[in-house]
Amino acid sequence: MKNSFKKRYSLILKKIGERFVLYLSMGVIIGGATGAFFLYREITNRKAYEKFYQANLSYQKAQKSENVKERLEEYQKASRIYEEIISKYPLVNNKREILLYLGDCLCSIGNYDKAEEVFQKFIKRYKNDYFLPWVKIKLGFIYEEKKDYERAINVYQEILKEYPGMVVAPQSFLGIARCLELQEKWEEAQDIYQKLLTRYPLSTEALMAEIGIERLRGEGKI
Repeated sequence: MKNSFKKRYSLILKKIGERFVLYLSMGVIIGGATGAFFLYREITNRKAYEKFYQANLSYQKAQKSENVKERLEEYQKASRIYEEIISKYPLVNNKREILLYLGDCLCSIGNYDKAEEVFQKFIKRYKNDYFLPWVKIKLGFIYEEKKDYERAINVYQEILKEYPGMVVAPQSFLGIARCLELQEKWEEAQDIYQKLLTRYPLSTEALMAEIGIERLRGEGKI
């Protein structure tokens, strides 16, 4: 009886020991894998930031350049590096900024289809981001350039509903008026200009609305 109890007790201790070793081994493996992951992420982020710095230099140079050819080349160079970062370093921390700059570069070189894709990705991923209103303004501009005026108007109207107190609101009114003029809807364009003047009389865009109305009158369209 006593020997049987000792045997059972020793078996229990053995099983506990085996489990302890197993759990300890699993903890070491998981801990090691986690440490390796964070080390890998740190290294890749460092490389990505170096690339990001290079791309930003070209982006800033493009913005400052008064030479059309040089400006275009620098935007193209910057966009290639931003795309390389997204492709090679998917875990990079500042992907939001990269998408912003990439979309702007693509707009500047006239690659509107790809710019639209980038900005749509931004909107989907960063729904509450501070820069979202400006991304949507850019998207509206892209649709204007692609002559998809109804879609552009929808984007601008969405901005007016969501951000009525921000500087993008009067810009959106101007966008809608432009699209209406391009569709030869002169009376509707005048109404939008007038709404802009009424709601945002002290804005820079209000002055542009006054000019727009005078131009339409001078051309005999209203």
